[in-house]
Amino acid sequence: MGIKSMETNVLWYRTTNAVFTGALMYAIAGGLLMLAQAIVYVNSYTPFGELNVLSEYLLDNSNFFTIVIIAGYALYMRNLTGFAKVLNGEDGKSARLTGIGAIVAIIAVVWEYITFHLPTDTAGRILMTLTFVAAYGIMALAFWKLAQSADFPPPARRGAKILFCAQILLIVGVVIIEELRANLYILFGYISISAGWEISLGYILSVIACILVPAGWSSIRKANPDAGVTQPV
Repeated sequence: MGIKSMETNVLWYRTTNAVFTGALMYAIAGGLLMLAQAIVYVNSYTPFGELNVLSEYLLDNSNFFTIVIIAGYALYMRNLTGFAKVLNGEDGKSARLTGIGAIVAIIAVVWEYITFHLPTDTAGRILMTLTFVAAYGIMALAFWKLAQSADFPPPARRGAKILFCAQILLIVGVVIIEELRANLYILFGYISISAGWEISLGYILSVIACILVPAGWSSIRKANPDAGVTQPV
């Protein structure tokens, strides 16, 4: 292994470890809040006792979890820039695109926090939903490109596919949650039993996505960066 290859490996592991840490932070904090919300909607019609206490505890500490989510995305975004430098041309662009998605996600999280604590009209919630969809869509596109790249190591391509699936689940989840909640509650003032379960499904899909995110980055960080590079004959 040459000196340049060793430097590439060191930079790969250093940056992906930091990206993984950021992803783990926002995935755990976000996943716990989404789980709490799922319990709230299910518990409205099917009481679960202790689970309700758990959801109340998590939601009472939502400020802390929101800070962790934002800090996680910031760490994630910052180190994606370093990771992009390890990659070849198009792969580097895809990594930077993921960073742009993270910036949009931070905006969406802050917007969600504001709408949760301050009175917001239907248009404001729809714009918030579109911001989340844009963030996840940008990252999904970036991960899809990395998953199709011949220069990306095979384990890393598998990780990118997992991350792509996670973003799709997040898009479906946020659309189910926000559109049903907006259409049924804001417009009519109530949420039916079936809609409550469907909203919970949206949160559960998001929780699954939050499990897939660190799993995908774990696969990427464990990959050998030399394995995907086409060697000259």
